[in-house]
Amino acid sequence: NALPDERIFDDLAADIRKTASTAELPDFPAHLFDERDEATTEAMNIHEQTSRGLKKIAEALEQIAADVDGLKAERASAISSSKWQQSAQASARAYDALVEEYQQKQSRLSISVYGEWVQRRNQLQQQLDGLESVREDVAAVERQIEESLAQLQQLRVELLDKRKSFLSNVIGANDFVRMEVVQYGDVSALESDYRSLLHMEDGKFSTSVLDQDTGQGLLWDYYKWDGSTAEADLPGLVSTIKSKTVDIARGRQSGAHGKFDNRLQRLLKERPAAFDHLDAWWPEDLLRVQYSRGPDCGKFDHLEKGSAGQKAAAILAFLLSYGEEPLIIDQPEDDLDNALVYDLIVRQIHENKNRRQIIIATHNPNIVVNGDSELAHVLKFAAVQVQLERQEGLEDTGIRAAICAIMEGGKEAFEKRYKRITLEA
Repeated sequence: NALPDERIFDDLAADIRKTASTAELPDFPAHLFDERDEATTEAMNIHEQTSRGLKKIAEALEQIAADVDGLKAERASAISSSKWQQSAQASARAYDALVEEYQQKQSRLSISVYGEWVQRRNQLQQQLDGLESVREDVAAVERQIEESLAQLQQLRVELLDKRKSFLSNVIGANDFVRMEVVQYGDVSALESDYRSLLHMEDGKFSTSVLDQDTGQGLLWDYYKWDGSTAEADLPGLVSTIKSKTVDIARGRQSGAHGKFDNRLQRLLKERPAAFDHLDAWWPEDLLRVQYSRGPDCGKFDHLEKGSAGQKAAAILAFLLSYGEEPLIIDQPEDDLDNALVYDLIVRQIHENKNRRQIIIATHNPNIVVNGDSELAHVLKFAAVQVQLERQEGLEDTGIRAAICAIMEGGKEAFEKRYKRITLEA
């Protein structure tokens, strides 16, 4: 019987009646007062009024006690006719019948029943032994997973070292560009990778995943790491993201967003492999590029702060520093001033031309002449297509004339600029 005992009603009614019996004032001590005094009359009236009030309260308490008795009776009647009581009585009868049946079988078929129990015990023991074998297999697989994750981490470290070594060998002390690698520093694909791993490509739960406007979400501390977090702390930030995600999915920690929590918990039940993929996930390394405003400047700034010409100079400095395969460059002077053209392109053309073939399409005479072109091609547009007009080395008079005409505006214009510069100097 899961319902309260009936004695609670009896005790309550008794307490109420006991209280009602004490709700009475003692008699007014009239012998201590002068009945002719108006104050005495007033005091007696107050006493009588209070006594009448207490009497009404006592009567009300008696009625409440009677109500408690009535409630007890109503409860008993309701229980006796309830489905719950009928179910309880049916369960009791079924239990009694089962006990009687068990006793009858035990007395007549005790050996058979014992044999069935032994057989059932053996079956359960075999299942337990099988589960133990499964536990051992699971433990072995978990060890393999841990070893694989550790090996993956080691490979990422080796990759980082090779990238750093590559940049050191290629860029070295280049006057125009510096490049360094920050392990796990690239956050450009952070949110998309995280959502893809957890099958949340629908873009929902931004305040739980990453909200750049309000600075919220599991990924926020990592997303804003540059400038606020030491590079050595990045692996710890990634591990924190993973552990918090798993804890929310297992119900051990609330993400403070019910629907997001439910989504992760449902994913763990339906697609647990997603969290294995999350374990093996690490963001890409960040390539941090810095540029110099000139070969004699000695100061390097982040490439994002540079102009189009400075960015182009940094990229060209890298391209011209690496490789031995043929290189084709289309109008590198477009974003560069003449000083950069000479300092960067011309100088590095001389450094490259002995180990690789370089083909440059340009309108800048400095690149052709000062770059000491081995073979110049003069092109023209005719018959709705680009055609080759002439090709020779710089020692050819016709090529030099064509260069002067096309790139300098003709011999007369070139001589005027030369004389003006010479006179001003």
